[in-house]
Amino acid sequence: MGIMKMHKRFGFTLIEVTLFLAVTAVLFVGITVGTQGSIWQQRYYDSVQSFAEFLRTVYSQVSNPQSVGKGNSDTAIYGKLVVFGENYNLAGEEIEESAKRDYGQQIFVYDVVGRADVTNLGSGSTADLLGVNGARVTAAVPIMDESNKIIGWTLAGDATNYVPRWGAEIETVKDDAGETRSFTGSILIARNPRSGTINTLYSTEIIEVNKIVAEANSDPNNNERRNRVEKMIYNWLPGGEEANKFKDKEFESEQDDLIFCLNPYGYGTRTDNRREIRLDKGARNSSAVQIIDADSEDNECR
Repeated sequence: MGIMKMHKRFGFTLIEVTLFLAVTAVLFVGITVGTQGSIWQQRYYDSVQSFAEFLRTVYSQVSNPQSVGKGNSDTAIYGKLVVFGENYNLAGEEIEESAKRDYGQQIFVYDVVGRADVTNLGSGSTADLLGVNGARVTAAVPIMDESNKIIGWTLAGDATNYVPRWGAEIETVKDDAGETRSFTGSILIARNPRSGTINTLYSTEIIEVNKIVAEANSDPNNNERRNRVEKMIYNWLPGGEEANKFKDKEFESEQDDLIFCLNPYGYGTRTDNRREIRLDKGARNSSAVQIIDADSEDNECR
């Protein structure tokens, strides 16, 4: 009687291999999608926190101003001008649409300076006193040659720019047609020269600081361009040629809060997943900057 030999089978069948690969693929996709979602969520959180912290930092800098850096004891820093929507960068170069897409929205911040001697200012609102004080942005300092001829313009203090993190876009609330746009305008956060109280003044118009300076530098002795540079803020305050564009009294008492809607998906992308950062009317310090919960009924950016 013959003896049957048992043979051990090694390896896997085609069906087993196929099942293994399928399960592995499903697990990989799940992990990848979950990880990617976590990355996007973290980036969104970072961009919201970063923008809110940027605004708070500006208020802190106004509360604790540094020197203007030129050794001029007759000049003091009274605040910051924050401009949304300028079309020129700090180098005086026009920002192309492609650059906005590639590098993100740019927000520019400038020191606002005025006379240090406030003994003869009298009384009034922050806008009134800044106007009397001849307040101007940092770019209003001429460069002179040996014959006292103006050969260009430079900065008396700091001029910087901020770009929202991860390509996020700062937008407005939806209009009646349900459309949004990039937030534009000029915010002047300034100390009252007499009392030291911080006030927030807002205009829907864009002060094109870099463009004005670039034009002045192209023809440094052009009186009209020189006047625009020297009175860039003063002209917009009470008594100036373009008076009352900064509506400080309305903002302090009647005008609604300033609402920034942060779009995490960036330039030109429509989404309902936007987070609100609110600047309280009458803002006087960094605590006026609030991040509204995404699910809150108060979130006007949805």
